Amino acid sequence: MNKTKVVVARTPEALARTFGLSGSAPHEWQVQHALLKRLRQVVRNGSLTHAQVARRGGSSRSWWRATPSG
Repeated sequence: MNKTKVVVARTPEALARTFGLSGSAPHEWQVQHALLKRLRQVVRNGSLTHAQVARRGGSSRSWWRATPSG
């Protein structure tokens, strides 16, 4: 039986290397994270609704609601 090899990646860059992704992937993840974090703040403080954020971003409200809130 094959054993699964455990790999610990402590940084976005190490995770990208582990999966054989391009060097730009970690930077894209960090930008996406910052943007989603800011959009969650906008919705939380009542400036926009989920539907408004989705419409302006060109996505669906259901996609936005399914996005993890971390």
